[in-house]
Amino acid sequence: MRNEFYIKYTLMSILFSTSLFLPIRVLYLVCYGATSQDISLLKMIFSVAVLLFEIPTGVVADKISRKLSLQLSSLLFILHALLYLIIPNFFGFALGQLLLGIASAFKSGADAAALSSYVKNETKDEYKAVAGKIQLVTKIMSAVFMVMAGILYAMDRQLNFIVAVIMGSLNFILITSLTGKHMAENEKVKFSIADYKTQIADAWQMMLGNKRVRKIIVFSSVFITIMMINFEYYQVQLLKIGFPIEFNGILYALFMIFMGNGAFLIHKFSPQVNKRYLFALIMAATSASYGIMGLSSSAVMLVIFMLFQQLVYGSGLLIIEDYLLNEVSDGNKKSTVLSMNSLIVSIYKVVILFMITIFLKYFSVDVFYVVLAFVNILVGLYFYRGIVVSKKETGVYK
Repeated sequence: MRNEFYIKYTLMSILFSTSLFLPIRVLYLVCYGATSQDISLLKMIFSVAVLLFEIPTGVVADKISRKLSLQLSSLLFILHALLYLIIPNFFGFALGQLLLGIASAFKSGADAAALSSYVKNETKDEYKAVAGKIQLVTKIMSAVFMVMAGILYAMDRQLNFIVAVIMGSLNFILITSLTGKHMAENEKVKFSIADYKTQIADAWQMMLGNKRVRKIIVFSSVFITIMMINFEYYQVQLLKIGFPIEFNGILYALFMIFMGNGAFLIHKFSPQVNKRYLFALIMAATSASYGIMGLSSSAVMLVIFMLFQQLVYGSGLLIIEDYLLNEVSDGNKKSTVLSMNSLIVSIYKVVILFMITIFLKYFSVDVFYVVLAFVNILVGLYFYRGIVVSKKETGVYK
């Protein structure tokens, strides 16, 4: 991959990474007086921003310029990091999370569309092969950044965000240097507004008119939200056991590796195992891990179950996608259904995060994990009884 555009695109993806401050963000917030409730609220602000700006920012990329969309994303990324440095209080953090959410929305889709357009029109390469290699390099660098995160934070708690500002600035310069039709408007396609409305209406009916699909959406929204919240509240638990800050980055790098292995293992072993028993085993073990994390003060036990939950996260996402794709019979609507599912999941996430924010006002994170164990059991039973067991014919559901 010595192509100049590929190299620049890979560097852009690396510089957009949040891995340099993700492993220490909660530690940083706590140092400036943030409570568990504040942390949950800040996460909710980010989710609301992504939800509200997802479609408007897509219009910028589609109708004006992908390059402009990516430039705006990098500028907002810089401003978000500056706010964490200049206004280290809840107001500054909230505004920073808002800008980071909008930045994510501007980036979403614009980068992949630019790469796809370039590969299709300027090369003879296969998009999946190129994108796969770029993602591999990006993930490796994200793991490196996560290792660096703990070291930088131990040196100076503001250093991570200072480096993030520098990375964002370099990224803006890099994006500005990208030229070509693939960075501007999309190719013109004969696809009317009426066709668009019909596609959305059919996909919507396919989702809401199918009881099994509705259950998949409920399960995926709760499952994904719980796992993403874990990524934040792990740091609260690590503080409780006195886990060395310098090793936070290494631990979070391991999370990424375990996540990837989770998807690989489920893909490798699921054809050989009855999926009903596999799903039941995964959900039961995950519920037990939440309960133990809330009750145990053993550093070894906490770290082991955190790593286990990353395996579950990686495998769970693949299971959800597998069920949803197999439930949609029309191949021309699968992408639309998946996109709309993501939007509905985002709405669910905001609601669930709001509920958790209220809960943490009155209860500790330890109690939260114990309750989470019971919630996970109920959600697992809901999905198991409504989808896994009820499917009569043999195949991926058995």
